[in-house]
Amino acid sequence: MKVPVKWLNEHVQIDDIPIKTLEERLIMSGSNTEGIHDFSQGNTNIVVGRVLTQVKHPDADKLFVLKVDLGDEVVQIVTGARNVTEGDYVPVAKVGASLAKGLQIKKSKLRGEVSEGMLVSLDELGFSRSVIPKVFDDGIYILEGEYQLGTPFFEATAIGDRVIEFEITPNRADCLCIEGMARETQATFGRPRKALEAPEGFHRGRVNEYIEVEVLDRELCPRYAGFVIKNANIEPSPQWMQIRLMLAGVRPINNIVDVTNYVMLETGNPIHPFDLDQVDEGKIIVRRALPDEEITTLDSVKRKLSPSDLVIASPIRAIGLAGIMGGENTEITPGTRNIFVEVAAFNKTALRLSSKALGLRTEASGRFEKGIDTARVSKAIQRLLELYREMNVGELVDGVVDIYPEPLKNRQVTLTRREVKRILGIHPTVEEMIPMLEGLEFTLLERDDESLRVEVPACRLDVVKEIDLVEEIARIYGYDRIPATIPGGTLYGEYSSKQKIENRVKSLLVAKGLVEIATYSFVSPASVEKIRREKDPTVSQRITLVNPLGEEYSVMRTTLVPNLLEVLVRNHHYGASRMIAFEMGNTFIPRSLPVVELPDERLSLVMGGFGEKVDFFTLKGLVELLFEDLGIEGVRFVKEPLVDTYHPGRFGAIRIGDQTLGYLGEFHPEVLENFEASVRITGVELDFEKLMKAANLTRIYNPVSRFPAIERDIALLVSESVTNEEIIDIIKENGGRNLAQVKLFDIYRGDQIQAGYKSVAYNMVFRAKEDTLTYEAVQKPYDRILEALEKALGALRR
Repeated sequence: MKVPVKWLNEHVQIDDIPIKTLEERLIMSGSNTEGIHDFSQGNTNIVVGRVLTQVKHPDADKLFVLKVDLGDEVVQIVTGARNVTEGDYVPVAKVGASLAKGLQIKKSKLRGEVSEGMLVSLDELGFSRSVIPKVFDDGIYILEGEYQLGTPFFEATAIGDRVIEFEITPNRADCLCIEGMARETQATFGRPRKALEAPEGFHRGRVNEYIEVEVLDRELCPRYAGFVIKNANIEPSPQWMQIRLMLAGVRPINNIVDVTNYVMLETGNPIHPFDLDQVDEGKIIVRRALPDEEITTLDSVKRKLSPSDLVIASPIRAIGLAGIMGGENTEITPGTRNIFVEVAAFNKTALRLSSKALGLRTEASGRFEKGIDTARVSKAIQRLLELYREMNVGELVDGVVDIYPEPLKNRQVTLTRREVKRILGIHPTVEEMIPMLEGLEFTLLERDDESLRVEVPACRLDVVKEIDLVEEIARIYGYDRIPATIPGGTLYGEYSSKQKIENRVKSLLVAKGLVEIATYSFVSPASVEKIRREKDPTVSQRITLVNPLGEEYSVMRTTLVPNLLEVLVRNHHYGASRMIAFEMGNTFIPRSLPVVELPDERLSLVMGGFGEKVDFFTLKGLVELLFEDLGIEGVRFVKEPLVDTYHPGRFGAIRIGDQTLGYLGEFHPEVLENFEASVRITGVELDFEKLMKAANLTRIYNPVSRFPAIERDIALLVSESVTNEEIIDIIKENGGRNLAQVKLFDIYRGDQIQAGYKSVAYNMVFRAKEDTLTYEAVQKPYDRILEALEKALGALRR
């Protein structure tokens, strides 16, 4: 929001406050700025001159030779400007002047004629072309009225006004206007402001003879008002108004439009004028758009509308997008004679959605979507009528249309000293807080020694709770005055148990050579089908995003497996011959569809890899190492239930008791084909929430026995259907209390082994804590183990 200081001074007296003090104090009270702009900076030695004579250059058809009176001297200037005539007052850059764009003015000759200076355009003064009036687009700036010749240009005109650019946060729509910033200045410096008049109501007068208005959707348009101008004189607006608009970043167009923009900047309420003669049947209808209805807006773009869009229409056609942009069919032109000026308030949410859907964002829509209270419509209409009368733009028809069925009721909020102290650590009295709030135009309703109750101004849509009033006290009291204090309570911080386990697992896996990856939580809808899990409801039921980045990121992930596979395959395509990676991240499981509450966020862990010496057993070893480090016991790898993502012959479900912790296996060939993988990939997926519940990080010291161990190996011939888990369970069950360790160290299949069988070999370590074991003490459990294996699994000793 660009605020010319002299304009602000008309609302609250600040001309005795240094500009830097003004900026700094407003910043400290919560109005952040992006800087101060002064067009006189970088432009030196520019004065007001008057063109005495103008003749064509004798040797150049496109140049003119001027005699210009600068008060203390008359100089000759050669120019190519065609909009200058004798008697014009113009800005003149004298010899030795510097201009904003770095141009240095020197005495020179152009085609033989001496030029002692230069006439200056707005562009050369540093104005953006987007705000320069079209009449001065390619010409010299011509001043209105008479000036003392030789006067420094920036002292003689309002162009020398400094501009503070404020960075207005989205919740402070009330500050998107001069009046709003005047209110902030009033509260910051304790100086009363001159408030704009706001009538409680308007009489209809004769306006109904010229325009009829019907509002069909009052939810989207709570207030609609306007008035009529007859026999309008369309001409440029006064130069003082043009300068203020340019300084505020708005391009002057003509007197009718400029006043609407001026009042919008002053009050914050967008305004739109219609060519009344182009409004069919003299009737305006505020309604939702019809299905597939079209309108060509002022930017000459034809737009297709939907029933969610609010339009201003005649009985025959749409003539404007409510709160966004008018229609080309009712545009104000030089030939316009009768005008209807609209001032309204629209639903901010509906307008924002329409603006976004249509890809059309304007100054008006930007203000409406932040919130415009219905009360300020009255101020805007009153100010419009004042300025139009002052500028004599035409005949103002007596009366105002004002459809306002449910006048706004201001909110009431209570503030207690206890809450101010709790949040801010300061304890002002009620007497001290009252002027702070009254300076912001909150109305005191009641008070006692510990609290007060106020009525919130209509424009302060952001103040709804007590905490909002605490914030107002903080910024007016002064953030710089609030003492720095050490937070109360426990100052010692540490990782939570969950964080400790997460960090422990990540550190372990990285230490074992795995690469940690991080992928998007948004995935493609096809990801579940690609891993063949569309029949699994916990994976296939997903939350669809309303506004996705694209189809590939349109649902929230319910499994990390597709992300892992994409990363592994991509790296293999890039030339990696071997890789093992892991990711720990949240999955998002909907509690219900359609979504009515936040999803269940479950932390998951996936690992996977490919390449030399990376297979089922590599990943199984990592899982076992992980469980051992977390102190998780009783883990089993079983064949059931089979998951379609994995190869049926190279798969294992990971269980503790009857609880499934995850799955381990080589990915199914169809899955690999879906991801365009040309290498076998093995993976693990674990429910990390269950792992954390099963983890036991308590370590109990167990001294190493000082007695020697006895190792025995056993080689067995078993059916291919027999699992390692089954054999180890039987060995442990029958090995007795001295069996310290059992480990598979060999698997053999070959010509010496009949089809359907395999040879497996185990190493068993026996150790006693009390004495040295004898051969007989080991042989008994050894024999029991052999007998149990043969009986339970049909195993034969080799």
